[in-house]
Amino acid sequence: MTALQTYGRLHKFFHWWVAIHLGVILFAAFGLADLPLADKKQEYSDHGLATTLLLVVMVLRLLWRVRHPAPPLPEHMPRWERQAGRIAHCGLYTLVFLQCGVGFLLASTTEVDFIPNLIRVNYTAPDLVPGRFYGILQTLHATIYWMLITLIALHIGAAFKHALQNRDGIMRRMLPFAEPKKKG
Repeated sequence: MTALQTYGRLHKFFHWWVAIHLGVILFAAFGLADLPLADKKQEYSDHGLATTLLLVVMVLRLLWRVRHPAPPLPEHMPRWERQAGRIAHCGLYTLVFLQCGVGFLLASTTEVDFIPNLIRVNYTAPDLVPGRFYGILQTLHATIYWMLITLIALHIGAAFKHALQNRDGIMRRMLPFAEPKKKG
């Protein structure tokens, strides 16, 4: 009888912290661009702070992941499923980093300071991109938002497929307090 390898505690911590934090950011960001300007100042500042924290943790997670790769997927999984899983994970990382970058550039196109004031000093975001690109960046930011939502939904769906249909222990490898199911 062999057991599937599980993720380590730090892998699981990063995964669930990012999943919950990103979920809250995505939920709270829905309709943010449609708020009146007076409300945007505080909301965008909070959004910027939450996203900056996400970015820091994602960099740490990526550095950890490079040094400590994910456990291998079982050989009984079809090759296309293993490939789809790799592509989806790369896509999630790419979209999160891309979304943070586009958001930062988007913030730099506005006259309103949306950068969080963490240490109580006046800080204005640098004008990295001319304001005329605001509409393009906002559209790109919204497009990446929906791509992230779609890919997250596929990721969750695949996890539940493995748990409920395949019953192969793949989902259990990432659950915080579960040991992987033994296969024999």
